[in-house]
Amino acid sequence: MFWSPAEASVAAATGIERWRVGHCGAPVTPESPIRALRAAPGHTLFEFMAEVALTEDDQDAEVALVVVANAQPGKLPKSIKRATALSPGVWERLRSGEAFLVLDASSEGAQADPGVVEELHGLLSGRGVAPGRTIYVTQDRLFDAEYRRLCAAQGLSPALSVLTFDYWIRALLESYATRGPAIHQRRLEAYRARGDRRSRRFLSLNLTLRNSKLAFLASAMRDGLWEAGHISFGGFERRATKGKSEDVIREGFQTDPDFGALGQTLSAEFERLAALDEILLGGGAGSRTGDGRPKFTDDADLPEYGDSWFSVITETEMHRVPTRITEKPFKPIANFHPFMVLGNPGALGFLRRLGFQTFAGLFDEAYDDEPDPRRRFELIYSQFAALCRLDEATLAGRVAEVSEAVEFNARHLLIGLPARFRQTIDRPFMTSLRAIVDRA
Repeated sequence: MFWSPAEASVAAATGIERWRVGHCGAPVTPESPIRALRAAPGHTLFEFMAEVALTEDDQDAEVALVVVANAQPGKLPKSIKRATALSPGVWERLRSGEAFLVLDASSEGAQADPGVVEELHGLLSGRGVAPGRTIYVTQDRLFDAEYRRLCAAQGLSPALSVLTFDYWIRALLESYATRGPAIHQRRLEAYRARGDRRSRRFLSLNLTLRNSKLAFLASAMRDGLWEAGHISFGGFERRATKGKSEDVIREGFQTDPDFGALGQTLSAEFERLAALDEILLGGGAGSRTGDGRPKFTDDADLPEYGDSWFSVITETEMHRVPTRITEKPFKPIANFHPFMVLGNPGALGFLRRLGFQTFAGLFDEAYDDEPDPRRRFELIYSQFAALCRLDEATLAGRVAEVSEAVEFNARHLLIGLPARFRQTIDRPFMTSLRAIVDRA
């Protein structure tokens, strides 16, 4: 298998070979599940694991794992505080090492840094739980190596165990486990009925106003390309900005180490963005749950997919190292749309190792190997702008050339991947987890 420089660096640092389709790992028998206590409400990967008996009964003296959900750095104190209502017996089992504490941050991918290490070890010390009896689960595949380097530099030992898992990808696949074939058939028919003329060139989802999203939208506005796309936009309301004010968002954008210089040149466009209301696609249908929260893993049958030629994915972050992908690239795949990714280096490589085809016939995918976020952004944006300015017949012809890959990917995701993910990702994860518990 060919490895790009970005992919090779991930493999060398993290043993990412487990992501290769076809690797099954040692079988884990569901007949003897690990008993796990959900310490407080929240997202946890064990919702999807038949090999784990997840309970909320804190009188269960047989629990081997005490799981704290949403335990990403910055939220740890709050998450642990929610778990303090556990019975004294549970805390005694944790302190004595009879049970492992699992800090489940699999819904996020915060990177390891000195502050994170200090927060983790300080919290465990304050609760009397040994780091060696603690398992930290994250999406960041570089977290383990960097965490251990920082521990050694700070003279901290023993280190906690680190495992990787992608909660949102797994949650998305769970929604396809039974409905996937029907969704595939419906969308395949709609895809093959799409016309050769469409009102917009591109589609851009993701409501949250992160810096790379702001850079993309403001650049498109500056270059007169906003009207060339169907764009979802969270506006500067609290739910889309995570409580940050417009001034705080502006300052963060214009002082960002990677996008700050660009942010300052886009000041006028930022003002125009700030004046816009929230924009929901599909008439707003399917984009929010009943209580107004975003449906992160929903990929409703948005009509805008059939009325545009390609998607621009604005990922959660654009780091300098290949740490993770989220569920975002899977949404255009499930909707028969080619795409480019404003995300971490190696994002396309991750997808290829999950069995997907990418679109080198439509995009120059060399950007996937570029470590510098600003340079990677420019490589993507320049060809995005060029595609938007092509005459429609030429663009339609180029998109038609990748139709086989588009159809293959949708079938692979909606029909094949849910079961294959359980075999190639879930099982190796549980094998690793059981090994940690068994050798204790």
